[in-house]
Amino acid sequence: MYTTNWGLQYLSYTTRIIFKAAKPVPTMLLEWLYVGKRFSRVEVFNVAILTFGITMFSCGEARDAPTFHFYGVVLMVLGIFFDSWTSNYEKKDVFSYNASHCEAMFFASLLGTLWTVGTLVLTDFNMLFDAIYFCTQQPLVMCNVFFLINITNK
Repeated sequence: MYTTNWGLQYLSYTTRIIFKAAKPVPTMLLEWLYVGKRFSRVEVFNVAILTFGITMFSCGEARDAPTFHFYGVVLMVLGIFFDSWTSNYEKKDVFSYNASHCEAMFFASLLGTLWTVGTLVLTDFNMLFDAIYFCTQQPLVMCNVFFLINITNK
């Protein structure tokens, strides 16, 4: 998500949505290479049609949109590749240990938290202290966050 949000500096939000809709392309590719799943010709054909449609939309967007830049396309492709790798990693490595979906979500959230804090430390260390200070000064915000996490994970 970090790279797709970053890509919004170079592409329109509509283009981001189109790229996110293209997630089946790298997901199937990685599932074939990493997990070893075979796909039917119909599934491959459907993804090819999806890819063609996204390519045509992107070409039109590149010609008409004032915010279109190829760097944004690279960021979007990286973002959907990372999303695809995550789902295939869970499919092959997490669920192979008979982990429940709750356990998978817990470890994905834990990894996401560590990744976010790590990124924050590497990119803007002072912002980390600002965030901690804000949380200590606004305990109601943290209560609401934990409440929303609990009700959405049940």
